Amino acid sequence: MPKSNPVFFWEADCELEVRNIAFSFQTEDVKRGNIKTRVFHADWLRDGEVIWNPSARLKGWLKAQASVLRPSYTEQIAGGVKAYPADGGYDSISIGKVSELVGGDSPPAPESEYELPKGMPFPHKRFIMVKSERGGTRSTTTYWVTLPNAITVKLKIVSFARSISPETVKELLEKLGDKVGLGDKYSTGQYGLFRLKKFKAKSERLNI
Repeated sequence: MPKSNPVFFWEADCELEVRNIAFSFQTEDVKRGNIKTRVFHADWLRDGEVIWNPSARLKGWLKAQASVLRPSYTEQIAGGVKAYPADGGYDSISIGKVSELVGGDSPPAPESEYELPKGMPFPHKRFIMVKSERGGTRSTTTYWVTLPNAITVKLKIVSFARSISPETVKELLEKLGDKVGLGDKYSTGQYGLFRLKKFKAKSERLNI
């Protein structure tokens, strides 16, 4: 007779207050007559509304941070931990308007060399070096804007990963949320930082 092994299933309602979320742009250089224009694309902008997916961002955050503590957590969180909107609504939600976004310096003249979505401030920019496919390095420019307002998101975390306890997840959120943020540019240490406002978990043991 096969031996049953205990499997722990748990779910938790959590509430996060997130601030200063960064949003990156994709760019392309388009030749228009004798002028080369850098066109900015924002797949997170829809009809003047800033669209964000906190469920996917939190799942990625948990996977990245837990793997630092224990590499074996990476696979378990990837397959056994899910995040959903607490109200059962859409994953991607509107969290602000384009008029609320904050950018960096004004664009250098002439402005015809840049094309931004309507109402968008000129973004922050930074020159970085990246590795090329041939093994060398090349320079590129990254662009982003921020939504400085603090927003509150309510999510449900569900887990059937054997080694991931609700206590582990809660401690990660409490201790690292104000050091490593959600969203783009999180590695800089100042964007998308958050505070855990609520974490209420319930679990059950399944003998499978």
